[in-house]
Amino acid sequence: MRLLITLAIALLAMTANAKTETYDIATFELPQGWNQEHAKNHLSVSTVHKKKRTWCKIGLYKSIDSAGAVEADFTRDWKLLVLTPMAARDETPQRHTRTTDGWTITTAGSTFPFDGAEALVMLTNLTGHGKTVSVVAMTNTDEHVATIEAFFQNLRLAKPTAPAQANVPPHSPSAPPDSSPAVTPAQQDGFAFTTTRFDDGWVATVQADWVEASKGPIRALLHYPREGTIFPADPAVLINTVWDKLVAPRYSHLRDYRIAPTLTEMPRGYLSSGTVTDKQSGRDVFVVLFRRDDGWIEIVAPNRQAFIQAFGLDPHAIQHTMYSDIWAPLEKLSGYNKFAVGAADLRGKWTNNFTGMQEYYNVYTGNSVGTQVNSSSQSFDFLSDKSYQWELIFVRSFAGNMQASQPRSRGTFRLPNNWQIEFSDIEGSPKLYDAFFTAIKGGRVLKMNDARHPGSGIFASYGRSK
Repeated sequence: MRLLITLAIALLAMTANAKTETYDIATFELPQGWNQEHAKNHLSVSTVHKKKRTWCKIGLYKSIDSAGAVEADFTRDWKLLVLTPMAARDETPQRHTRTTDGWTITTAGSTFPFDGAEALVMLTNLTGHGKTVSVVAMTNTDEHVATIEAFFQNLRLAKPTAPAQANVPPHSPSAPPDSSPAVTPAQQDGFAFTTTRFDDGWVATVQADWVEASKGPIRALLHYPREGTIFPADPAVLINTVWDKLVAPRYSHLRDYRIAPTLTEMPRGYLSSGTVTDKQSGRDVFVVLFRRDDGWIEIVAPNRQAFIQAFGLDPHAIQHTMYSDIWAPLEKLSGYNKFAVGAADLRGKWTNNFTGMQEYYNVYTGNSVGTQVNSSSQSFDFLSDKSYQWELIFVRSFAGNMQASQPRSRGTFRLPNNWQIEFSDIEGSPKLYDAFFTAIKGGRVLKMNDARHPGSGIFASYGRSK
């Protein structure tokens, strides 16, 4: 769909000196020669070419309070504005999503039967600042693509003067004016860098049992791995066990505790939430416990509405039919366990080990024809005089035949900055790595990836040998 892809790119672009009209919180430019019609909850602009029997119509709907999650807003409007009234073909359409100026913009399209043929319908849902706005564009021709593009290029949404209070219990505690906590001082663990200030305003500090990331009134505790917190079980059994181990000891008076339903998409996301009293401060706070691919994250907000405003997700509105992209703002938090590297921090031997196995079968008989095992061990030994020794041991075995290689290098290293390490010789040539530390209980993990040839962009993990 050419038009759908174009709209995903064009939405909320800036166009200077356009003559605009206003409807609710939106301003737009009325296409020349198009008709304008006001309805109870939306404004329609349309055009019809009687001879060609072509037409186009754009419906701009009044803003309403957001349900607290982008997915919930889109799913509701797709059903109410597209799927039901037009008998659209796609119940779960492919979507294009992006974020700008605090608005998350989701666009999806489908076809629907009209006058013996098929027409195209596109829903654009804009969620942000506690509000959601929907725009429905319909046409039976590509002739109006440029006009529709221009409409969206000139579309602006004013930020509401006050945050919406939808879906908030009437007696939810409000944050005091001075409730934004100061950044918790980092625990000194023998490494040069224990605090990282990120460009988006988050600040991470190393603590004894977690990395604490904070921004404004929100704190996220990125818990270090702990025995008994990851095991196969029903979601309720697992998350209740983890809540009791990681969260409950520091709080009292748990109220309105809820476990979010499991989504159909994998990997599975686990989330529970509740209002508790912080034993140290005596204040009521709203706590969310979350995990998907990485470790457990405990998010502490002054109240539920503050959490919704920070992450665009209402834990009480999650439904099992939602898509896993609702987890993205929470998954991003795991990236704040990231600290710069000092030269003295590297002293010692850092190793990375990998083993993989594949079993091969005959497609005709089903019998096994052999097992291939790949095993590697890579190490960097950093010495106090800025020299190093590098070694890679690689072994491949298939059906009893074994092949091995063991390249080695040595030379000097330097840090061009605290996020990169440069080696004078790795297999015959200089090598530059992007590098950082993640914190674990009692130590660090060194992450490195080839800076000039990043490949998949996945950083290899190295642990220090004792």
